Amino acid sequence: MGVFSFAEVTTRGDSYQLDLLAVHYNLGEHQVSLMDFWLLAVFVGCASVMSLVTIFLYKNRKLQITLSKLNLLLYLGVIFVVFYTGDNALNHIRTLGLEGELSYKLGAVLPLISVILIFLASRAIKKDEDLVRSADRIR
Repeated sequence: MGVFSFAEVTTRGDSYQLDLLAVHYNLGEHQVSLMDFWLLAVFVGCASVMSLVTIFLYKNRKLQITLSKLNLLLYLGVIFVVFYTGDNALNHIRTLGLEGELSYKLGAVLPLISVILIFLASRAIKKDEDLVRSADRIR
């Protein structure tokens, strides 16, 4: 089980964890991968790197605003892929003849928080840019 698993599908006493790379079933000390995927890892990796790069572009506010908007779209993609993959994992488990219940974990909430914070940061950067422009007009 990962620290930030995105979702968990529980069936009669069994649990399947959806994390960054696969849906895992814990079998004693070993983990058995039920479904492998890579799209979620790519979206999370790109969005994380983009967030880090955007922080250090504080001298170029126009580029920072553009990258923030792109990063917002990436995180919305992460959210879509998490919910789509969770639903797909539940359907896959149902095709095995098991009735399960899907519950989302902390890993699914963090991208939602990131979207809100990136949106607020983008607005603040825009206000900063407007303030600098108005100060330049006065001179």
